[in-house]
Amino acid sequence: MGASGFQTDPGVGEAWVIFAGECRAAQPLGAGYWVADLGPATPGKHVYSLATSTEQSGPYNFEVGHWLEVDRCQGVRKEPRGVWLDLVGEAGAQAELALSFPLAGVCKAEFRVGPLEPMLLEGLPCMIEEVSGKLRVRAEGVEVYVDLATLALEVRGPRGGYRGSACLRWLALEDGQVTRLRCALMPEAGETLYGLGERFTPLERRGRYDVRVYEEYKEQGPRTYLPVPFLLSSAGYGLWLAAEEPSHFDLGAGMLTLEKLPTPAAVLPLHVIVAEEPYGVTQAFVRLTAPATVPPKWAFGPWISANTWNSQAKAEAVLRRTLEEGVPATVLVLEAWSDETTFYAFNDA
Repeated sequence: MGASGFQTDPGVGEAWVIFAGECRAAQPLGAGYWVADLGPATPGKHVYSLATSTEQSGPYNFEVGHWLEVDRCQGVRKEPRGVWLDLVGEAGAQAELALSFPLAGVCKAEFRVGPLEPMLLEGLPCMIEEVSGKLRVRAEGVEVYVDLATLALEVRGPRGGYRGSACLRWLALEDGQVTRLRCALMPEAGETLYGLGERFTPLERRGRYDVRVYEEYKEQGPRTYLPVPFLLSSAGYGLWLAAEEPSHFDLGAGMLTLEKLPTPAAVLPLHVIVAEEPYGVTQAFVRLTAPATVPPKWAFGPWISANTWNSQAKAEAVLRRTLEEGVPATVLVLEAWSDETTFYAFNDA
């Protein structure tokens, strides 16, 4: 469960959290802020209250979800342009995995949990074989193998490919709402990974990376304001998570987690791209996401900037002189923000 933080009047000398029938002393952090360790909480709904020597507030509610997992296949449904795998696990866990092929060399592996509308698979035609408990699906430029007993997953291309798992875990609340989806990522030893958008870290991706926008001016570390849920591997493949929700790529622990707003239905759409060379992988990724458009003409002209243009008057003076001197600048970059804690504005704006 971890710690719970709250605030009281600065003059309060003692505070407690009443949780699970116990009164737990909170530790002061100063200025009326407190933190209390609630210890572990079982899955389900819980109630707690906050108390000082003179008053009590609450009750407050929170819920701890429980993890469900599918780890084997109980049925295969074949279509001309793909295949469905009915996945099951303990405690009645059920999910679906749809394999389809939107482009040559691309396998879309879409995990689906909860009450979703039936969907007809689209893309390239494929050949499906099921022999000795293993599924083989072939389409243009790509072959997919799934062990129906263990859910080991392999996507092969002309120069290597991806090895992973079709096992899926998700965090569900008491009413069935899904809040997180998680699947395994299994990079090989010696495999080099690149991508996940602009980062202020070494090019090779090892460790945990959030795929969400962080508006930080400096010292971002692994955070970024230009995230892209796409990885390029030296093993001849790329991975693209085609989801708008925030996600986490833990390349050390080998996990991909997709965060969802609470909903009874959730989808994790993972694309595996294989090609003869890295450029072929990125080329297919661009085709999947729509080609980049040519920037406007002004973007190709000279840009001017300075960190000392920190007022409206200075910016206007620079602009006037640029025109007077005939400098062919097309962009004036204003870099001198007032600070990092309030609204970014010029000193005299």
